[in-house]
Amino acid sequence: MLDGQVDIFVAIDDKNKRLFVSDPSNHSIQVFDSEMFDWITQIGRSGSENGQFYRPGGVVVNSKSILLVVDSGGNRVQMFDESLEFIKSFGSFGFSSGQFSGAIGIAVDKYDNDTIYVVDQLNQRVQVFHSDGTYKSCIGRGLYGSGDGEFVSAWDVAVSQTPITKKTRVFVTDVNSHQVQVFSDQGDFLFRFGSKGCGPGQFVSPCGITVSNDGELIVCDRFNCRIQVFDSENGSFLHEYGGQLSHLHGPTAIAFSQSSRRIIVSPSESSSVQAFQYKSLRWPWKMNMQRNQFQWSNNLSDVTILCDNS
Repeated sequence: MLDGQVDIFVAIDDKNKRLFVSDPSNHSIQVFDSEMFDWITQIGRSGSENGQFYRPGGVVVNSKSILLVVDSGGNRVQMFDESLEFIKSFGSFGFSSGQFSGAIGIAVDKYDNDTIYVVDQLNQRVQVFHSDGTYKSCIGRGLYGSGDGEFVSAWDVAVSQTPITKKTRVFVTDVNSHQVQVFSDQGDFLFRFGSKGCGPGQFVSPCGITVSNDGELIVCDRFNCRIQVFDSENGSFLHEYGGQLSHLHGPTAIAFSQSSRRIIVSPSESSSVQAFQYKSLRWPWKMNMQRNQFQWSNNLSDVTILCDNS
C-alpha cells in the first residue's frame, strides 16, 4: 500500500448504469448512477461476515453483472449478484495457491468465461481463478524484484484482447518499479514498458489500469498527475491527459465505460472521484469525498479544460 493514500477503486456496470466505488475508510462500497452520478446505495460495513469488509480494494463487474470486491483486509474476494445480494466469497490469508496476502487489484477476462485475475501484492504474484472462484493458475514468479515476471509492489491488473492480433493480454502495473508488465493469458511473460521519469511513456508509481473499447491501454501515472494511453499490442506511447493543467492530484484508480466512453478516475490526493469524456477536452464531473462521505459537486470551479497531446 502507498503511504498516505486513500486506496479508492472504481468499476462500471454498463448494463445497469451503475458506478461502484470502494470506500476503505468506511469499509463499504458506494454505488452511484453512472450517468448522472446520483448516489444509489451502500454495500457492506466493517466486519468479517458475509457482505462485510475490512478496507475493500479492487472492484470489477463481469459479463453477467456480478460484482466482485477485493476485501483487502479480509484476504478474500466477495461476489454479489445483480441485485447486490451476497453470493459467495473465496480466499483466505496465506501463501499457498488460492490464498492472499495483500490482495488489491482485480480484473475479469470477458473473452474467456469471466476468468478472474487478482493482484496478490505481498505474495508478488497475480492469481487466476475460474468465474466461480476456484483456483486456476498463477502469473508471476512469486519473487520480489523488477525482473521479468517479478514484482516489487504490483497494484492493478487489466485484461484485453489486442485489436489487431486478437491475442488476450494481461497487463500488471507495479508502482515501485515504475513499469507495466505484459503476460499472455497462459501466464507467459511477454514484454514490459515504462521506467521512472516524467517523459512520455515514463511513470512515477503507475497504479490503476484499464482498457478502452478501442483496445487502448489507459494507465494512472500517480505522481506525474496524469493519465497515459498506450497501444496494447506493443506498449508504445500514444498520448496523455492531465499534467499541470488538471485536477488530477495523484490518480490511482480508473475505469472505462464502454457505453458512454467516459473515464472515471480517483485522484487519491483530493479524495474524490472524477469523470471525463474520453478523447475530449472536457472534464465536467467531480464527486468530492468529505468526512468519509461521497458528495456530488456541480461547481463550475470543478470544471477543468485538459490538453490533449495526441
